[in-house]
Amino acid sequence: MRYQLIFDRITTDTQQKYTKFEAMRNQHIDSMRSIAILIMLTANTTPYLLEPNAPFAFRALCSLAAPLFTFLSGYTFAMNGSRSNGFKSGFFVLLSAVIVDVFAWGIPPFQTFDVLYVIALGQFALELLKRLPTAIPWGFSVLFMFTPTILHSVYRFELPDPNWHSVSFKAYRWAFDGWFPVFPWLSFPLLGYLSYRWKKATESLAWMPWISAAACIGGAIWATLHKNSQAFREGYVEIFYPANLPYLSLALGFCCWLLFGMAQVLSSDRLRILNLYGRHSMFVYIFHAFIIAQVISRLPTSIGPLGIFAALISFYAVVYFFTFVLERLLQEKRLSKIPS
Repeated sequence: MRYQLIFDRITTDTQQKYTKFEAMRNQHIDSMRSIAILIMLTANTTPYLLEPNAPFAFRALCSLAAPLFTFLSGYTFAMNGSRSNGFKSGFFVLLSAVIVDVFAWGIPPFQTFDVLYVIALGQFALELLKRLPTAIPWGFSVLFMFTPTILHSVYRFELPDPNWHSVSFKAYRWAFDGWFPVFPWLSFPLLGYLSYRWKKATESLAWMPWISAAACIGGAIWATLHKNSQAFREGYVEIFYPANLPYLSLALGFCCWLLFGMAQVLSSDRLRILNLYGRHSMFVYIFHAFIIAQVISRLPTSIGPLGIFAALISFYAVVYFFTFVLERLLQEKRLSKIPS
């Protein structure tokens, strides 16, 4: 009996420590999602508030939300283990993408290939790949990441979109030329998934923050040297039209630096208030698209620096307020739990 009590106590303590670790880890992921959302809220307003001549450093910063979102979608898929159902979560994300296209932007679905489509495809792909040897996802990651570089000469991002009804054009957009085409964007959820598996299987990762920071800084310098090749696309300031190797180094280095180098900082309870965005990232994404389409896109183009600042602060505050209301309703069980 005495040994059973000791065993039960050890088991309870272990479970409590594990629960605390899980809470820290989720806080870390929510912090990363919140960073992505804050960047996204700024980046997606730029076509309506700023002239297409933003400083390159600002453009590079605005380009980090999408890789972080897609990377985390793969990381959390692996983190959830046997609870992950890529077909179910992928369908939910795909439905959300269709809702945003049809009801927010007023366009047919499956046309511009928004980032949500990539996340949905990533969930489907990971569900199919999760039981296969690790070398296979690695191979696909390399394929998706480096193919656009090989085909760089056929990109035409600076040209207006041709006929939407062309089947070959739609396939081309999905593969290479949409806002977030499969090549290279599907590599990010795959690499996020592999990062978690590698992190769990490796004893010491003390060198990873340094490698990640070097890739991020090196990519930023490399991208700056080639900044004239990164055109604006319909007023959006991001530098991934196309996503070339300098940008991919910057983006992947940034994701890994937040994951491996900032875990302790981003797991702090002091960030819990800010992490409201990250806890309900899907709601924030859908809601912010409606606000941009229905409100920000209708603002006058010459509101001046103070007007732009006021519009951005108001935008952040409105999104935060409605997300806070959503969380309270969920806590009080007035709404059924929805995926974040």
